[in-house]
Amino acid sequence: MGKRIAVLVSNDLNHDQRVLKTCETLASLGWEPYIIGREMRDSAELQIPFKGHRVRLPFERGLGFYAALQLALVRTLSGQSFDAIWSNDLDTLLPGYLVSRSKKIPLVYDSHEYFTEAAGLTGRPFQRGVWLMLERLLFPRVRSVITVNHGIAEAYADRYPTALGGTPFV
Repeated sequence: MGKRIAVLVSNDLNHDQRVLKTCETLASLGWEPYIIGREMRDSAELQIPFKGHRVRLPFERGLGFYAALQLALVRTLSGQSFDAIWSNDLDTLLPGYLVSRSKKIPLVYDSHEYFTEAAGLTGRPFQRGVWLMLERLLFPRVRSVITVNHGIAEAYADRYPTALGGTPFV
């Protein structure tokens, strides 16, 4: 049995090919991925080749959704034993960071998109401001960052030059 790694996502787990490929790679390296995501009203039965758990949330979008997601992920992570945490995108980074600090375990931030510049935040200055605040708070504290391409890696390096001196981008 390998070391357990919690893989956090904000979707319902079934159709996220990037995350499933990440978990396949982690498993091939001897890790035991445990995916934690959300259950939506229309979510099909969980059909993934890894152990996982979906949290039920009272909201499916907006501020209520994100607040409930943060609390549910912290609660789920805190109630189990993991050797590391893998946070996919900024919307799972806060719970990953908090629990990794409290349990003194490694955290990897996998940025699938340049979250604070995403189209969904265009014309929404309050929401974008909240995410920018979280990014500014957390990004300099994360030791391992992975992005989907060099463009995002360069954008982060430009935005956080002193924070990323020793951070490996893969």
